Amino acid sequence: MNIRLIRCVCDGVFYLTPTCFFGGSGIGRCYSEFPNIEDAGKRDYQPTQQELLEADLRPSVQKTEYYKGEADKGNPKYCVLYGERLEKGMGTQVDLVNAAKYYKFAADNDYAIAQRFYARCLQFGIGVPVDLAESTEYYRRSADNGNDIGQCHYGSCLETGMGVPSDLTLAAEYYKKAADQDNVFGYIYYGACCERGIGRSVDLTLAAKYYKKAADQGNKCGQRCYGTCCEHGKGVPVDLPLAAEYYKKAADQEDPAGQFHYGKCCEYGRGIPTNYDLAVEYTQTRSNTGFLLRVKTNATSMKH
Repeated sequence: MNIRLIRCVCDGVFYLTPTCFFGGSGIGRCYSEFPNIEDAGKRDYQPTQQELLEADLRPSVQKTEYYKGEADKGNPKYCVLYGERLEKGMGTQVDLVNAAKYYKFAADNDYAIAQRFYARCLQFGIGVPVDLAESTEYYRRSADNGNDIGQCHYGSCLETGMGVPSDLTLAAEYYKKAADQDNVFGYIYYGACCERGIGRSVDLTLAAKYYKKAADQGNKCGQRCYGTCCEHGKGVPVDLPLAAEYYKKAADQEDPAGQFHYGKCCEYGRGIPTNYDLAVEYTQTRSNTGFLLRVKTNATSMKH
């Protein structure tokens, strides 16, 4: 595997991790969990409330048949909805080949959400042979049609050189487009570009601004990154209590790196009172055994 292309699992689906996640404000401290880009965007293919009401009155199998009927009339959004049910086996048997066909039909009718779905099929061989170049082209179409999640994906392709020559400057531009649509991972990706100078000049103040936008939307990766900015004065004044506060927010959402950083705050009294028991509690789920043993040793020595 190309070391720049790391596939991680989130909700049973593989995603491509951009290299910006292997450095920067706490991002590279833990890459075992890649944020699910798919959850960050607007579900812009949903039908109207009336259409949803009509569909939701039916049991699962009937709902699937309803989606199929609308999809077979050539309605792109229902092609995506029916394709999803074929892909996940909802109200029907799993049929990845036909799922990909429905996605492709809608994609070739210039439907941005379907272009992104079909790109994913091509990227991971879901119902079609893997074709990274073609996958990237469909991500590009989705991105250029204004889909914020597609913009994140295409930016990742440009950054990592998946199916297209690497172009960090253009990658940063697409991440910013997603960020400008309030896409939470656009905030994180573009923040990392600003922090590390990926495709643009370093601007720590701007990086902290974008991390905070993600953090204040409740994103645990953004909370951890902004916490590191506050701890080390990267783009914002050093503020250890605020750093501890954001680390705890990430930690309480089961972010392993957030737990690690908050555990350090508890151990060394950085921004909060020293509390070795709490340090152990927040670090016991991490695989960093050396850190955990040190905390336990310190806690024991303090009690005797």
